[in-house]
Amino acid sequence: MSFLPAMVGSTPGRCGVVIGSATTSPDRSSLRWARLDNPLGTGDPQNVSLSSSPDPGVNPNYSSYGYMGGGPVYQVPAGMTGAGNLLATYHAELPNDALYAALGLAASTDNGLHWTDLGEIIRLNQAYAVGLDLWEIGDGPLVLSPDGKYILTLLRDNGLASLALRNVPTNSITEVQPPAELYYHGLRFSSDGNYFYFVRSDPGTPDLQFLYRAPLLGGSPEKLATDVDTNITISPDGHKVAFLRYDNPDQGKYQLIVHSLDQGAETALTSGPTGQRLFSPAWSPDGKTILCTVNQPSDALSGLVAVDAGTGQQRLILSSPDALAFPTWMPDGKGLLALDSDRSTNYTRSQIVFISYPDGKVSPITRDTNNYSDLSLAASGQVLASGRWCSSST
Repeated sequence: MSFLPAMVGSTPGRCGVVIGSATTSPDRSSLRWARLDNPLGTGDPQNVSLSSSPDPGVNPNYSSYGYMGGGPVYQVPAGMTGAGNLLATYHAELPNDALYAALGLAASTDNGLHWTDLGEIIRLNQAYAVGLDLWEIGDGPLVLSPDGKYILTLLRDNGLASLALRNVPTNSITEVQPPAELYYHGLRFSSDGNYFYFVRSDPGTPDLQFLYRAPLLGGSPEKLATDVDTNITISPDGHKVAFLRYDNPDQGKYQLIVHSLDQGAETALTSGPTGQRLFSPAWSPDGKTILCTVNQPSDALSGLVAVDAGTGQQRLILSSPDALAFPTWMPDGKGLLALDSDRSTNYTRSQIVFISYPDGKVSPITRDTNNYSDLSLAASGQVLASGRWCSSST
């Protein structure tokens, strides 16, 4: 494959070094961790003192998790507060919760012998303070403008989140949404580059996410849609957006919503049970298909589903033993980029792959020690922006 886009760099922010991974104990009641130089399968992982019945002091919201899962273990680099300490990331399924998961951190000051649960850092797509301001290990998400000249990104500082616009040629940064106790996701540019979109909660409504649109060069954001549970994708003609909505109006079901930006009308294009829910919608350049990721199709770990934008009919085009995320179409519609993490790194390091369409053949683009997050492609298809967590096994 000849395509190799120019990497315009990662978001400004703090990076940690990946030294190991946390995994779920066999009884699913706690976490265990192992260093990369003593990987799972060659030595016994050590217990992480995190339980599915967390201390109310670090999790006042829930008395128990339905299920816990581990993630990468970072070492805080020199120059940051707590340099040398370890941070274990974990996720937990929340009972009776619309968005079903939280992201949390645990810290160790003695090289993993003992761990302290620092609690949830993101729940219901909203960050809130649990004393982690000096422990941030990355920023995101990000999106590249159609002309490749700007990157819109999320910045966090002292427990507050803001949106900033970075000019790629000059590297200058301009704040476009002020710091607030909110969490942004679903960042997108309009096809003409004059507006940007974002999804966030509002103060006082942490359980509900709204879609906003704001002028690129300044102006008040306009609220467009309510109850938006994923990123949005914009139709090629710029008149519609699509996103996923979970557990509304029916608990235990999802809907792929198409929202008119002209009239505000909404249509449920397709739906299904929560156990088969779709993620990360991406509208094809010809407007005929909305591609989504899906978890555990048949016996696979993840896959890609093509939804007919006219009829809502679904077709599975790829089943993979790897974890796929952030499908991003190439301009010619003959393939897409995605993030792929596999068992060789215990799913802790994402690389960029190319997936041909419609046959679903996967080809690697990057083969390095970085852990990529988010993908955004300029309209030309020749410039790519991706977040990077500066991962290393040394």
